This record gives sequence, C-alpha cells and structure tokens, in this order.
Amino acid sequence: SRRADTAAIASSAAKSAGGDPAWQKLRRDRDERLGGAAPLASGKIVDQANATRLLEALIRPFDKVNIEGDNQKQADFLAETLAKLDPQLVHDLHMVQSSVALDAHLDVFERGIAKKLDFSFSGPQSARLAKMIREGKVALGSIHTYL
Repeated sequence: SRRADTAAIASSAAKSAGGDPAWQKLRRDRDERLGGAAPLASGKIVDQANATRLLEALIRPFDKVNIEGDNQKQADFLAETLAKLDPQLVHDLHMVQSSVALDAHLDVFERGIAKKLDFSFSGPQSARLAKMIREGKVALGSIHTYL
C-alpha cells in the first residue's frame, strides 16, 4: 500500500541518515532538558533561588533565546538571571529581543554567554552596544523594525 511504502521510505531515510528522524531527536532533547529541570521545580513552581540553575538546565550552547525587553515586570529578573549563567555551561547564544534596554541585556555578551543579537531598538544601551559590536563582543544579526 501507499502508506506502507511511505513509512518504509521514511524509516530507511532515517536509518541511512545515522539515526532517528529529526522530530524524535527534538523530542528527546526537549525531554532531556525538562528532565534536568524537574528536580528544581515543585510542579510548575521554581523557587527564585533556583532560577539560575533552572536556566542552565534548560538552555544549551548555541541556542536561540527570545527574551522580553523591558516592558514586563519579570524582564529585569530574567535578564539578570541569564547574565549570571556559567559561561562554561551556556555560551554562544543567539539572542532575539525587541529592545536592548537593560545593562543585563549586554552583560550576557560581556561574559561570553551570548554571541549574536537580533533586535529592533537599543535606545538606552545604544552607545555600549555600538562599542561592543566594534570590539567583536556582539555579532550583529538582524535589526528589525518590530519584533
């Protein structure tokens, strides 16, 4: 049947590519990350003292991270927590954010946690950002009119 042929082709392609289909790898990666974070949570609640460890359990080197700029109450806390990560564990992140408004938004680049930045506005941090780009501390990605 056509369905059996399609399944056989997909299975053969996955095996010849050296393993699982991409969706299974993504599922396994997600499960590993959540498994590493689970001991830090009580249900869906994570104590503030475990926030850094939680992010280190969930975020991997070279991940793309979307973070809120400065228009939500938790933005300061999350940006500061991200800047406290151990750069030996989490590094070379690709940051995508609407605005670069807080010191912590650029501290992640100073510390080697992030490498590339896509953004739309950097008002309060524009001079520091320009200097960091010139120094090679920030790889400029896309500048959007709105994110």
